[in-house]
Amino acid sequence: MGDVHVMPSGVVMIGDMLNRTVNQESIQQKSIFPETAKTYNSNLGSKWMLGRYKVSLLISREGNEGPIVVSKYLWVAPWRVMIFVILALILLAVAAKTFYSRTLEKEKVMEKEITREREEIDALKSELVPAENATPVRFLHHGQSLTLQPGRFMPKGVHEMLQTAL
Repeated sequence: MGDVHVMPSGVVMIGDMLNRTVNQESIQQKSIFPETAKTYNSNLGSKWMLGRYKVSLLISREGNEGPIVVSKYLWVAPWRVMIFVILALILLAVAAKTFYSRTLEKEKVMEKEITREREEIDALKSELVPAENATPVRFLHHGQSLTLQPGRFMPKGVHEMLQTAL
């Protein structure tokens, strides 16, 4: 039993969730002695794999009537890519929050300014006489008779001054 060895040959395959073969690789033939174990390392797939995959090992050995098939399911997630995406989303959220808060701040300032200007406009309107209350004013200027027709609004002081002057 000491000098008997086996040289298995086989294939490692990776299949995706749709049972399509994503990648496969032949295993290197190595001598295996009875009652011992041998480790085979294989780099299959790509760094962009994400989801559930089926890893299958198909091994045949000399003198054996059929191949040995072993399958396992595993979940694959590219952690470096995921960390990058999570950090990018965090930065995007912080930038959006900052932009939103600055926009709200500017909006509050603009609302205060609009309120102040409306108050100023209302104060100026209270100083005007509506045109329906104003009467045309006639006066002599260098010997000529002129008529002053009020517009929509006329300042109260001007209207009163013209009325008293004439």
